Amino acid sequence: LGFARSGTSLLGGLLDRGGFYFGEDKDMKKSDFRNPQGFFENDFIFNLSRKFIKESGFENELPDPSKNLKAKGKLNRIKRFFTRIKIQKTLFNLASKSDFISFKNFPIFFYFWKPYLPKHKIIAIYRDPFSVVESFMKAWPAGRFTAEQVINYWTLANKDLLYHLASAKDGSILIKYEDLLSSEKQDEILKKVISFLGVGDFGNMKQVLNPELNRSSKNSSKLKDVYPLRDDTKAILAALDKIKI
Repeated sequence: LGFARSGTSLLGGLLDRGGFYFGEDKDMKKSDFRNPQGFFENDFIFNLSRKFIKESGFENELPDPSKNLKAKGKLNRIKRFFTRIKIQKTLFNLASKSDFISFKNFPIFFYFWKPYLPKHKIIAIYRDPFSVVESFMKAWPAGRFTAEQVINYWTLANKDLLYHLASAKDGSILIKYEDLLSSEKQDEILKKVISFLGVGDFGNMKQVLNPELNRSSKNSSKLKDVYPLRDDTKAILAALDKIKI
């Protein structure tokens, strides 16, 4: 679990190398300039998740505090019944292929999937909000988002993330993106991830990590010096920093 541009694809790459099954190659989102090493995201799962969101009246997966997750209107309530069936079938099909399945979700999506996971462990990742702003601006140029919008989305998404971490049925761990790319910290983090999951290949997983992936660090440090964060954003960041491994 994690917000957009926060390292979920990097985490997916680690789990893929560690022996977890995300789906057939043909079902995976193709790499592009945003994630040249791949997204490790099952398109079918993503599309089902987005369908659920649209039935709730959302335009996309970005958090909107003015909306709840109930289906809006009779037609959408009927559609949601079939969406739930598809979710159950998708999980069954994945589980039939491997004992170790994984999928990537935004925090808001996971509200839909969690009821159908009688057992699950959560590995979550978060990233400094200023780095996420910089990454958003590179991924979606031409003024699609303002810095204020991205930080607001970051705050809301990571508040949901904290809830999911606290309510995970079989445990959860949280990783800071910057720590995972730190040569001083990454070995310890990998060992904790493997211990938590009970499966994984340290050598294979280590190959995924490349400090150059943190392409926003220099610009974000400049932004941090001049751009004030709201108190609620500071509180969420402090809560995440407190429980990270």
